[in-house]
Amino acid sequence: VASGTYYARDGINLSTATTSDIAGWQCAEDGSVHYGSYVTGVRGDITLNAVSASGVPVLSATASPENLYATATSGDTTTITITGVTGSPQVSSISNELEQQGAIVPDNASNPTSYTLTVKIKGDPTSTMGDPIWFNDDTTANVTITDDSGAIKSVPLTLKNKYTFTVADASNSPYPQGDKDQGTSYSFDDLKGIIPSSAIPAGREVVAFEEGTRIFKESDFPITLGSSTFTQRLVRLKAVLDFTCSRSDGGYGTTASPLNSQTGTSTNPYLLNYYGNDTNKRNQIELEISDHKCADSALTIEPAPAQTAIFNATFDITPTGNKFLIKINPALAENSVYTSDTIKLTITDPTTGAKKDIHVQLMKNRIGNKPAPNAVGDIVFNDGSAMSYTDFNGLSTAVQNEKKAAAIALIFYKGSSGDALGARTLGVGLKHDRNGLKWCTTSADARDKNIDTIQCIPSGSPGAYNFSGDKDGSNNLAQIDAFDGVDDTGTEANYPAFYFAKKYNEQKLGSESSSRIPAGSEFEDGWYLPSIAELFQIYACREDSTNGFNIDTASQALGGDSFRTSSYWSSSQSASYDYSAYGHNFANSFYYDYSKDGDNSVCAVRAF
Repeated sequence: VASGTYYARDGINLSTATTSDIAGWQCAEDGSVHYGSYVTGVRGDITLNAVSASGVPVLSATASPENLYATATSGDTTTITITGVTGSPQVSSISNELEQQGAIVPDNASNPTSYTLTVKIKGDPTSTMGDPIWFNDDTTANVTITDDSGAIKSVPLTLKNKYTFTVADASNSPYPQGDKDQGTSYSFDDLKGIIPSSAIPAGREVVAFEEGTRIFKESDFPITLGSSTFTQRLVRLKAVLDFTCSRSDGGYGTTASPLNSQTGTSTNPYLLNYYGNDTNKRNQIELEISDHKCADSALTIEPAPAQTAIFNATFDITPTGNKFLIKINPALAENSVYTSDTIKLTITDPTTGAKKDIHVQLMKNRIGNKPAPNAVGDIVFNDGSAMSYTDFNGLSTAVQNEKKAAAIALIFYKGSSGDALGARTLGVGLKHDRNGLKWCTTSADARDKNIDTIQCIPSGSPGAYNFSGDKDGSNNLAQIDAFDGVDDTGTEANYPAFYFAKKYNEQKLGSESSSRIPAGSEFEDGWYLPSIAELFQIYACREDSTNGFNIDTASQALGGDSFRTSSYWSSSQSASYDYSAYGHNFANSFYYDYSKDGDNSVCAVRAF
């Protein structure tokens, strides 16, 4: 306990090393005993051993190391050195976390001066692998030594843990970090940095880590490896990715920003049209949240604080499961609609702390100067608005070019209940198939059948025909399918003319690279092959000078096709021949019976 160099005349002061069970010091060289803590009268190099009041050497036991570590699969041992023994030493008690390994071993069997004892961390009897027993970090353990004199010496030990630590990515691929001492800390960025960027899907990020059912959010870091946080030495933290958010329904597309390209970012927001309605869903958008850790009901969506008042006045939000329906307030006055900026909405998963910003913008701009078409000669745009051809013709060339890129149809009929085609507003598409298509092929079921449910019979003279029967061609293909012995209308190749019209939304004008009808538009569907009565009404607009409107002139001005001086198919069955359908010749205004498997030009119409 003390060493140094002293002059012979000096005494040695051992007061700092003398305890209550030490009465004095015995010189190992000459056997002299010096009581008290101040030793004098010794010469030369000496060793002093502590003795009790009766002159018996004091029992001593020390451990090396004093700290014992346990990993997930093994535990340390320590060696206890025992000296000052009277008789033989024994272990009188040992902590529950420890066990004696073998007997106490003397250094000299015939005349021992010291003994050694090996102690180890006890195995866990509940573990099939023999793992060390679990204890809290820095647990204090003791081994108590006694001898034949009854002397007692307690040897204190400190038990510590090493944690076998692994970080896994979201797909459970492990990145082992080895055994780490208790007290090792990690920041959130530390753990994220362990996972290679190639293991994180594009557009996603790590927002938390999980262990079993526990989630460690970024705000929970730094985390420390220790029993205050973990209940076992084998620690595996798996990365949790942020949730995904996608539009599942609704929204409004424009030529510049079609529905299928909108991502909800500040530069490419989801668009809602003030002029939409519940049917076409242009005035609402549904967001679907996936991969969230919280319950559906715990998901939150909030506008940016500075935009709360604007948002609350303009929109309604309805949560349904993992979806949010964002809809324009139907009571909103048009002059109060806020359109100058995008609205930022923050969606939060409170379990992981993940947040995503979604941007929506209300569109109030109409391409046309009418909210909807209401007269013959109106141009229909792909936002549902309209403009008379006369007004369009008065615009500058630059403005015309901007608007015509969104033009999709020309209104050729506007009627009321007592008119020839009823109370409908009908428009014809600007693209025709002028190379010729068959009404149906020779192998089609309808080729030789008189489908009387779609007969529309002309009477009178050319240019002034009257029609009786089925004048509405919008459901003629369905009626063909319902007719006895016909069940092949679902095969496009059997009915080319009908399918040109049915899939008119895919058609492109001239050299344009895409259709003018954006994906998700309300105008994707509803196009059909006109009846002979409807086709004749289109022909009448070629000659209409009363409204200053010629359908060919207008169509060409909008980048579309003019009607050829040839025959166009109608969807009407001929009343004269089973194998014939009616076509209208735009050269002379005559209708004709044409063999269904012959080729005629085709146009498509739609109700607006």
